[in-house]
Amino acid sequence: MSMDKILEYLLKNLSFIYNQYEFKFVDSMTSSSFGGDGYLTLRSDYIEIRITNDRDQLFLDFRSTEFDKDNEWHSVDLIKQLITGIIDDTSMLNDDIAASVKENFSRIRKLFDLEKATDTVMQLRKLEAERAKRLFK
Repeated sequence: MSMDKILEYLLKNLSFIYNQYEFKFVDSMTSSSFGGDGYLTLRSDYIEIRITNDRDQLFLDFRSTEFDKDNEWHSVDLIKQLITGIIDDTSMLNDDIAASVKENFSRIRKLFDLEKATDTVMQLRKLEAERAKRLFK
């Protein structure tokens, strides 16, 4: 069921990622634990996108294929903050965030271009540390 939820959301809100930008499906996993968890990973030349269903909540994460560590992912709220300067109070995927991703997708892709990816990853790591301080004072 977790993969059904991911695929339904992808078709409804994020199909432009593979239709318009030609990202390929490269990895997936499902599990029956916690009522059904799973993820689906899409990839282009320099960026991977992962949609995760964790305890029936959807999340959207990004990573540089060149400069991030193997299992280092950056949540969509931090990508949005990097582009807009707006701090979101959640990293859960919802229709507003999906619309923002669609609207800003060419800018998101440019963040992970080879020329900019190192700087982008460093900025995202800094935002992650700042978020941790806000949440766990």
